[in-house]
Amino acid sequence: MATIEDFSRMVSRVYGAATAPETWGDAMADIRTVFGSLAAALIEIDGGIRAVKSANLSGDAASEYAGYYRKIDYVLAAVEHSPVGLVRGGRELIALQPRSEFDADWMRPHRLNDGLFVRLCGADRTTSFLVAGDCAAEEFDSPDRARLLTNLIPHLQQALRTERSLRAHSVSRETLHMMIDCVEHGIATVDTNSTVVQMNRAASAILRAHDGLELRAGAVAATDPATGKRLVRALAQAHGLTGATAPAGTSLLCPRPSGRRPYVVHIVPPAGGDDTAPGALMVILDPERVPEPAMSVLCRLFGLTRAEAIVAARVLRGDGVRAIAEEMALSVSTVKTHLQHVFDKTGTHRQAELVRLLLSVSP
Repeated sequence: MATIEDFSRMVSRVYGAATAPETWGDAMADIRTVFGSLAAALIEIDGGIRAVKSANLSGDAASEYAGYYRKIDYVLAAVEHSPVGLVRGGRELIALQPRSEFDADWMRPHRLNDGLFVRLCGADRTTSFLVAGDCAAEEFDSPDRARLLTNLIPHLQQALRTERSLRAHSVSRETLHMMIDCVEHGIATVDTNSTVVQMNRAASAILRAHDGLELRAGAVAATDPATGKRLVRALAQAHGLTGATAPAGTSLLCPRPSGRRPYVVHIVPPAGGDDTAPGALMVILDPERVPEPAMSVLCRLFGLTRAEAIVAARVLRGDGVRAIAEEMALSVSTVKTHLQHVFDKTGTHRQAELVRLLLSVSP
């Protein structure tokens, strides 16, 4: 559904919003486009009051929600009491109070009758994220969308933590580095001379590998000459040095001499165009880094046998029953039996629900 370039662009916008909160709207707009949804939103509870942090809703839908319907939003009420990180489908949540005032008078008129929802954090300020759409044409909560959201969740959570800490002016340089080091993608701030001001552990590992990107006298550079020129132009554009009316971000692919898939590089202008900002943000995504599901965790959490865990992992990968049977050298009926046991033990009823659950508990 979404390309690596789509995903990494979303991630770079999310981290850009952490330091420039006024750009959350741009991040939500990009997420909505990639998910093919009608709306994307971050909703907070602050002091017991539900409020829209950022959302892409039509004018009427947004004003009606803020004025009244946020108070009777039973869908988000259920999400706010769910475990942090658990992705839930819109239809199961709407079914909690079908034909209620919120459902009949707000959700359905605005065609927001399906979606994916997750509680990102709790404690003092519960924040929930949603992508909502119309299920008239197809099921919105597909395995592909659930997988995409699950991969996006840790980046949303990290961005929110960073934003709140910065807002409180309580983050030291060392603490901020520790927070950014938790991100699996390479992240660096780069000044007008392409010099790296600071970077996280992942970026350091990428640059030390000399596989397409490297440091030369402290400046980031691409080993491919043509890519190097594009990178220099992208950084100049981000710093507003190209004569354009305003700094702008861009994206590019960086080939790798090893033959591995190219790095995806996103350049984001300094937060808010502030001259005191240390530099442009450079986000590097390595498409080769794909996490594998931990079957031992699935066995411990749900009491699955090894064969059932293997079937569950293959479903998560997107394999069908017949393909799983051929790979495991089992009959189709045996695989179906294993899959039914997985449904029973995990409390799910169909593969889309199972995929959402497995993605949400994967380490």
